[in-house]
Amino acid sequence: MLKKSILLVSLLACSSLIACNKTKNYKPGDPLTITSIEMCDEYGESTLIQYKDFDILVDSGSELDAGHVNEVLNSKVTDKEIDLLVVTHPHGDHIGGIINGALEGISVKQIVDYGYTYDTDGNDKINNSAYVQAYVNKRTSYINAGATYHGIKEQMKISKTLDIDKENDLRIRWLENDFYFGEDEVFPNE
Repeated sequence: MLKKSILLVSLLACSSLIACNKTKNYKPGDPLTITSIEMCDEYGESTLIQYKDFDILVDSGSELDAGHVNEVLNSKVTDKEIDLLVVTHPHGDHIGGIINGALEGISVKQIVDYGYTYDTDGNDKINNSAYVQAYVNKRTSYINAGATYHGIKEQMKISKTLDIDKENDLRIRWLENDFYFGEDEVFPNE
């Protein structure tokens, strides 16, 4: 439970939903749905955030729960398109679903992920370079199908915000912290 709380706080520290212009049509109380997708077979993290027809998926859970995550996504994402896929870090309980079909039948428009290379000196699934490479291969397949991709540090250089509803001035604002690594940097495995 502590791990889930820390990860949720980390996610909230990385991004926040903001409405900037009160003269626009967006009103507090407009439907914003946050679904924490429960893992059934193995611990993991996956959260679906929806505003009108804009769908954000944060992580995809574990490989054993990929089918369950896919069922939830197919029932809730009516246009079968994830507008933004956020991948917080390359641990199996966050990328396992992506690798094993959690997004089967669903397209991805944009990906923002951790952006760094993970030190792979461990022997378990969390730090295994083949496992991380399987995620990178899947990410590349989304890019080849038309998704745009940025590591978080690169995304912050391009823009500190990402429009969700431009007309109503609703966007995600990426919050800067000292823990972002660039794509050529190695995150220490400590």
